[in-house]
Amino acid sequence: MPPLRADRRAALQGIRPRLVRAGVVAALIGAALAQPVRSVEAQVELIDQGSFALSREGRMVGREDFTIRRQAGVGGQVFRAQATITSSDLRLAPNLTTSAAGAPLSYQLDVHQDGDLRERLAGQVSRGRLTVRATGTNGDAAREYLAGDDAAVVDADVIHQHWFIVRQPAGRATHVIVPRTGGRATVRVREVGPDAIRVGDATVQATHLVLDGFPDGPREAWVDAERRLLRLSIPSLSLLATRQDPPN
Repeated sequence: MPPLRADRRAALQGIRPRLVRAGVVAALIGAALAQPVRSVEAQVELIDQGSFALSREGRMVGREDFTIRRQAGVGGQVFRAQATITSSDLRLAPNLTTSAAGAPLSYQLDVHQDGDLRERLAGQVSRGRLTVRATGTNGDAAREYLAGDDAAVVDADVIHQHWFIVRQPAGRATHVIVPRTGGRATVRVREVGPDAIRVGDATVQATHLVLDGFPDGPREAWVDAERRLLRLSIPSLSLLATRQDPPN
């Protein structure tokens, strides 16, 4: 084979560095694209997850499966609380986003009956007010609520949202919004003391709390050392929500 001409050798030698540089650039771009995905995943923290058995006067009437997560939001850390609640022919699907203080930022509740969507509530906070619009078989309606840092959404027939009350220090006022009924209340936590309760097959050390200020009377809650809700009693409804397994 005849030897390569000098100009051809120079051309080939120039190609190799360019190929190496191109490979390095491609690797850096791939790493940069993958990095945001890992960062977002790392910023999502599971606060609580579980199921409540719902009973009325000792008779099982339903179940609530829920998750509460903390994650990065546009203006800082936010909580996302979601659940599926089933009771006889009714199914509720609440989806709440709050600030780090627990104040509502957005809210949606779907109400299904016999498998059909009967009502949807959708709310958004703007300039310190939560506007909730309801659409359903009975027509459309809208309500507006003050929603400062001391506000919390605790909707009718939703258990896990009481966590946004029990996480507050004893005596501090929480202005509760009940979008489904249009109700409001100023609720304060009162600590009764330590108590040992059954959660699933285990005996768990808990703190017994009373939630004063609801229009239908006080409610009782039991929480663990991390203020995760273990049991909730609503005497006016003869309703008891009991966690089926201890928190992880």
